[in-house]
Amino acid sequence: MRIEEKQYNGSIIGEITTEIADSVALIADLTGNRGGVYYEAGVARGLQLCNHPIKLIFTCPKDFFDSSGVHFDVRGDNIILYDNEDDLKQKLTARLQSVLKKEGVE
Repeated sequence: MRIEEKQYNGSIIGEITTEIADSVALIADLTGNRGGVYYEAGVARGLQLCNHPIKLIFTCPKDFFDSSGVHFDVRGDNIILYDNEDDLKQKLTARLQSVLKKEGVE
């Protein structure tokens, strides 16, 4: 979901935080090392530290990861590295099925 495509009242940060808190999973693609993605992942990580059940899943194209890298704070996470859109769909589907099954969400 893209926040700029949603109608809402109030601040954009408040709306982003609400949407993340209401989510089962947050998928953060690290391509380009965009600050907003890291911010949103940080919100999800903070919720996890407060025992919120949200699942945080990082993705990144393998060629970007190999050439540019990602911030050291997330480098140790199990990032889904993908070669193309079909590869991403396959790997992301498998990851979501695995983590959500463990939580009883299907």
